[in-house]
Amino acid sequence: MTFPTNFDQYQPASYPQGPSNPRGSRAGILLLILGLLTASLGLCNTITTFRTSPEDLLAQQSKILPPDQPMPISPETMRTIAVVMGIAVSFIGFLLIGLALGVRAGSATATVLAVVVTGIILAVLVLLLLIAAIATFAAPAAAALLCVVAVPTALFSLNFIWLIQASRASRASRASRAGSSASQLQSQYAQYWQYYQQQQQSQHTGPYTPPAPLDPPPQYFPPTAPPSPPPAQGEGHAPPPAR
Repeated sequence: MTFPTNFDQYQPASYPQGPSNPRGSRAGILLLILGLLTASLGLCNTITTFRTSPEDLLAQQSKILPPDQPMPISPETMRTIAVVMGIAVSFIGFLLIGLALGVRAGSATATVLAVVVTGIILAVLVLLLLIAAIATFAAPAAAALLCVVAVPTALFSLNFIWLIQASRASRASRASRAGSSASQLQSQYAQYWQYYQQQQQSQHTGPYTPPAPLDPPPQYFPPTAPPSPPPAQGEGHAPPPAR
């Protein structure tokens, strides 16, 4: 049984090009901006801390604390902590930049990781916001720190919500594409099966053509000996008997 050459073969479903997930696009843009700002803040703090002497750090911290309260740690330890925190903040910023590129590209894995990382950062910012709010009651000068922490907390909260929406939209889009591809494959299989049944039906119900008659077998004749020539006169006769 041969299939027709012009029968449509199965082709994967084609989808329109372009940003199929606008929620992921906006979440990726905001995450990229936050990553750039975070990396820049970490690098600036690290460079500034290296260029600042421990005495200057002590003088800056004494402006925030009450006059009668001593510093809990030494200036050298404070400088080391500031450098480590600056490097950690820079690393987090570069991590957010990488995840933002993946979210913009529509990667489901990058979106999930971005949700996890943003959630951890948001939890730390909320904790710092509470500490700054408590410190504001003890030292009114800490109100500036409260405002500084409140702005990134609001931005990361908005980005966290957008990332969750992008993750849900990405899962729905993948499920829709998988269902469309399975439906098209099932349709192609049904067409093949219908054609196969038609071929089988035409073989059983088609006109009967009798087979061609067989050729008769060849006749066999045994070979015959050629006739012998008559004997010549005077030759081949015995002499008459004597009386």
